[in-house]
Amino acid sequence: MASKIISQDKLKRVLHYNPETGVFTWLVNRGKCHIGDIAGTVSKDRHVRIGLNYSRFKAHRLAFIYMTGKSPDEIDHINQDPSDNRWCNLRPITHTFNMRNMPKLTTNTSGVTGVVWSESKQKWKAEIWNGKNVHLGLFATIEEAAAARKGAEKILKFHQNHGISPSINALAAAKSAAS
Repeated sequence: MASKIISQDKLKRVLHYNPETGVFTWLVNRGKCHIGDIAGTVSKDRHVRIGLNYSRFKAHRLAFIYMTGKSPDEIDHINQDPSDNRWCNLRPITHTFNMRNMPKLTTNTSGVTGVVWSESKQKWKAEIWNGKNVHLGLFATIEEAAAARKGAEKILKFHQNHGISPSINALAAAKSAAS
């Protein structure tokens, strides 16, 4: 969370937020920025950051202040795209549940989140994090291990996007919008 906070009133005097697009635009001229210009830049971690009052704020945090007057401790981008700040894509959430909507890690070698090959056992091992690492079992096939992992995700109420690449989520959303 940002160390400094801005009031909803001050925010609405300098920026306009479009909840349908997730885009902020300037209501005032500021240096090289003019009224109507899109506010913010996309950082390396793909979050949109906007400079205000000598601080940089993540746009999704400003969206919550703009819409509700409050800034929750943690905010989830439902489709896992940190640059997508549409209101329908943001939700206040606990850290535990935010971790249950993580994309597949780039270090994943099996292609299935929570499933790894155990060289010593010569089997597929399934596991899940629930405050601690929980061993789900050893399996002869990756499909069996994946099924055990998916079952545990349902029981623990993981988000349906968990372990899926954000680009796959964007593709699914585009197909859904087209139909």
